Amino acid sequence: MQITINNTKSHIADSQPFIFKWEDIFLNTPCNYLTKHNKTIQNSSRQVARVKYSYISGKTPCNKIAVLRCCSVSGFHFILLTAPRHLFSTFHDVPRKCAGRTLTLLYPYGYGPKYKEIMQFTYYGHACFMVETAGKKLPFDPFISGNDNAKNIDIQSIEADYILLSHGHGDHIADCVTIAKNTGAPVIGMLEVTNWIAKQGYENVVGMNLGQMQAEFGTVRMTPAAHSSSLPDGSYGGNPAGFVITTADGCFHYTGDTCLVMDMQLIPRYGKLDFAVMPIGGHFTMNPDDAVTAADFIQCNKVIGVHYNTWPPIAIVPEAAQKKFADAGKELLLPAIGQTITV
Repeated sequence: MQITINNTKSHIADSQPFIFKWEDIFLNTPCNYLTKHNKTIQNSSRQVARVKYSYISGKTPCNKIAVLRCCSVSGFHFILLTAPRHLFSTFHDVPRKCAGRTLTLLYPYGYGPKYKEIMQFTYYGHACFMVETAGKKLPFDPFISGNDNAKNIDIQSIEADYILLSHGHGDHIADCVTIAKNTGAPVIGMLEVTNWIAKQGYENVVGMNLGQMQAEFGTVRMTPAAHSSSLPDGSYGGNPAGFVITTADGCFHYTGDTCLVMDMQLIPRYGKLDFAVMPIGGHFTMNPDDAVTAADFIQCNKVIGVHYNTWPPIAIVPEAAQKKFADAGKELLLPAIGQTITV
């Protein structure tokens, strides 16, 4: 496919079609934008992207079928929509000069409804979880084998494209090497922690410190956490940290093990969060009251709670914690161990 943008020709390719039920893609979008910015498209069979989900919602849903393709050029993303012509009949600004019974439109991403894939969150107990985003599986703080509550989780079956570690405590890294060796995933974390992982016989590591790096799936920013960090052999684990992960699908923040700190107020500068992951068990970290305040600081009303009910010191009443969030106009999600939710 060849597309002309600002008089510059670039070669891009669309994905295999994804079939979805039509629900008025033009919601909140001036239809004449499509006419004004119509581009020249030529055929190509090369595949560069796959569309799994469509976030198309509208005021005139019907059961007609359309074909959606995704393409990108120079960092800009577009939607190619092919549908029966009569579905466009109510939109007088849509180009009519097309052959056959279908109409193909180039729909620029960023004008009108958002186009992104959903993110999925899987909870493995304690502070171990996986986020699937931008086509990658990102497990955080792998600690399963030492958690009696997670005895039904099969570590050998866990897939990973990258593994992220917030700090060096055993209840956050115990199963890291096992999962890493099974999957070949790079391990991202504080430099002292990743150096320790390398000494355990797994050298595909990316050592960081507080700051941001570019990854295949987006950006990874390590943020300050107020906690401690030592490794299972008692050696120094560097600074504890959290993460802000930004991908084409969205942005989320994992605070890591921490108490409530004023530095959290900087998090909104790094992106608009779709959700946050926070410890809520108290004793070693924030409790539910702290987490409500932290949600205010980071300007995020959807929080997933972790680091609770593993051992007696961090036992809480889940319903009471959720009520505290609800009373503050926020949502606290507490998925069961092994459960996957859409966020």
